Amino acid sequence: MRIRVTGPTDKTVLFDTGETAINLASGSDTVVVASQNTRVGSDGSPLTLLAGFGTDALVPVYSSGENATVRVAHSVFGLGGVDVNASGNAVEGLTNITFPNIISKDLTAGQAFDLTVSPTGDPGTVAIDLGSQTFSAGSETTVFAVGNDDGTPQPISALPIVDDMRSVSAYAKVRVVHAHPEAGEVDIYVVPAGVGIDDASPVLTGVDFKGFTEEHLIVNAGTYDLAVAAAGTKNSLLSLSNVGLTGGLVATVFATEDGLKVNVDNSISN
Repeated sequence: MRIRVTGPTDKTVLFDTGETAINLASGSDTVVVASQNTRVGSDGSPLTLLAGFGTDALVPVYSSGENATVRVAHSVFGLGGVDVNASGNAVEGLTNITFPNIISKDLTAGQAFDLTVSPTGDPGTVAIDLGSQTFSAGSETTVFAVGNDDGTPQPISALPIVDDMRSVSAYAKVRVVHAHPEAGEVDIYVVPAGVGIDDASPVLTGVDFKGFTEEHLIVNAGTYDLAVAAAGTKNSLLSLSNVGLTGGLVATVFATEDGLKVNVDNSISN
């Protein structure tokens, strides 16, 4: 079923699923709710539909004109700036990305892009070949560049992660990414500031290189200390103190050779 939402008087189309119709099975119990489009930096439809099928949770359905958001995270310590190229040409807004920054760019949804990552200004030297990529309307994807600058023991590679930037005012949402190529398996701690990890339980255990939280951690607003310890021990390898997490915040914490980094994801400035 194709859904269009128009203005009450001039019939201006505010939302249109286009060819990406919502499939309604015979006899199905379906709920569709129109909501404000809260995607960061969105310049598409002012609306998002939330659709639920039976007992399933509500999921967002975006207008066919909505862009796709792609973020590139440079987490290779010691590697200089990089460009993202589409068919050999640098993508405007995704050039000279330096460690440990995460840069966001809206791309046309449904269009195939032949993407590579190369040293800044040198598209012929391909560090990562992502191949042909197509991103759906409203999708949000972060591609981490991970590995060792010299390729040993971990060659530079891509770690793509599907994002969920929807904020919830009651708590912070935190994603954790293991991007340290030499740390091995680790346990991750999030504790109130000043408490220490000696008597604390990790929020994640046995996370290996390129591992990440599929679902965000739900953290009450407050000030926290973060620590990465060798798996099964209290031997802290990396730590970060007094990290303020507020309600509505969506953030990524990623471990690198140069320490723990925190990126505020739901910010237009990314």
